[in-house]
Amino acid sequence: PMPEALAAARKAVELDPTSGEAYAALGWVKFYQELDVKGAGDALKSAIQLDPNFATAHHTYSAFLQVSGRSEDAIREEQEAVTLDPLFHIARITLAAMLWHAGDHNGATEQLNTVLAIAPQFPKAHEVLAGIYLERGMCREAFHEFELSEKFGGFKEPDLLGYAYGRCGKKEAA
Repeated sequence: PMPEALAAARKAVELDPTSGEAYAALGWVKFYQELDVKGAGDALKSAIQLDPNFATAHHTYSAFLQVSGRSEDAIREEQEAVTLDPLFHIARITLAAMLWHAGDHNGATEQLNTVLAIAPQFPKAHEVLAGIYLERGMCREAFHEFELSEKFGGFKEPDLLGYAYGRCGKKEAA
């Protein structure tokens, strides 16, 4: 954990208790650093109440909802983040991943294609698209997207690639 981050977020709330951004920062630290789920949820709800147009608060609250087992609510929050900031690529990619896992491959692909039309070198978009293609049995397309992700600076995921090779019948490569 990063105690400096928690102290800074608390200080921001203390300096301006009407700042949605300060509460969003506190919620982020509590969720990702402190693993304080209840505290994170409270701070993020305050952030959204204080500044309902702050996309980052909706994005972080969406992650909180997803972890809390509230997938449909999480999708709605992520959609709100994307609506508020259509160029918030990681929110759109997160929405795509959520839609994919909810079985909406077309909606997920649409979100990823929107990102790739604007930022064709965004590695995470290629990685998520590869997963969708892999699930659909489109092996050639999946491997192409994995290659693009790595080419543009994405992480090479040996376990994911091993799974992909195995799923596509390339047992030796797996």
